[in-house]
Amino acid sequence: MEIIFEIILELFLEITGKGIYEASKSSRLPKPLRLILKAMILLFFAAFIGMFFLIAFLMFRNDNVILGIIMALVGLCFLFFFIRKLRQAYSSKK
Repeated sequence: MEIIFEIILELFLEITGKGIYEASKSSRLPKPLRLILKAMILLFFAAFIGMFFLIAFLMFRNDNVILGIIMALVGLCFLFFFIRKLRQAYSSKK
């Protein structure tokens, strides 16, 4: 039963995420709605990337420096790839 719920939830979130991403790029929607969708995407990824930096901070506080450095590097990689993806998706070139 758990696997069915997990599959349904994953499918729902994937469709929702793709829908929000595509709708935020659509010129058919009003600009304020597109800005709200872009803000939702930005907040989601900011929270996701922020978790890595929070874990890195907590590892540094607990004197686990190696794991803290690894988590900070993973967070920086995600941040770099997210910024790169945003620039590709929302650049003014068509």
